[in-house]
Amino acid sequence: ELLVGISSLNRDIHIAGGIADSNSKHKDFTHNTNCLSYVFNEDKIFEDGVVGACLYGENLFVNSVSNCSWLPIGKEHIVTEAKDNYVISIDNTPAVEFYSNYLGKENLDLIYTIENQFPLMVNINGEYLSIPIKNIKDNYIEASTKIHIGTKIKLGYGNINHILESTKDKMFETSSLPVETIFVYSCVGRQLFLNNLVDHELKPLSKALNINGFFARGEFLYKNSHSNFVSHTATVLC
Repeated sequence: ELLVGISSLNRDIHIAGGIADSNSKHKDFTHNTNCLSYVFNEDKIFEDGVVGACLYGENLFVNSVSNCSWLPIGKEHIVTEAKDNYVISIDNTPAVEFYSNYLGKENLDLIYTIENQFPLMVNINGEYLSIPIKNIKDNYIEASTKIHIGTKIKLGYGNINHILESTKDKMFETSSLPVETIFVYSCVGRQLFLNNLVDHELKPLSKALNINGFFARGEFLYKNSHSNFVSHTATVLC
């Protein structure tokens, strides 16, 4: 809703960034409510707030490049019951049963692996993008953003080789731009899934330019004049 509000004033604003992370060293960090995250500016530190920086000018040129690379698998499904951030049924089948049909009920106990390797992918403006899943319960799937009835979804699948190759292609695309500064906002779920290989995503960029950014609990993606909240995505602001 925050992104929608900003875009309602000016859809040409490139929004980049993400939700502040706390401590991603432990695989259960997304469910540990004792881990606090903070954001800050030059004056204050906020436990619950929003901080942003605005860049503008007649000679400022901005480009956004993103790379998710999680692949939507299987046929397209429809969310048939949802409330706010909770997906209750898909194709009139309980949401948890939907996941069980794909992965097997015994695998639902491996919640942290499922979230990163098999995220929920939502059709946003004609493209399937991964969204953050906070929890899977007996009666619902809890996402980090509102999902409406009628939303088209697929199950996502992460393949490390495909992700790294896709990143190379995106970085090549970036190298053809007149870039002076690069900011990278990447999902902590991506960090956990790729593990030590996550460094390979940054090497093609760091050879030529200084890069800044952080790992987030979900990223702000600007594409086709729309700003969306997604996950498992590396967003690059040039």
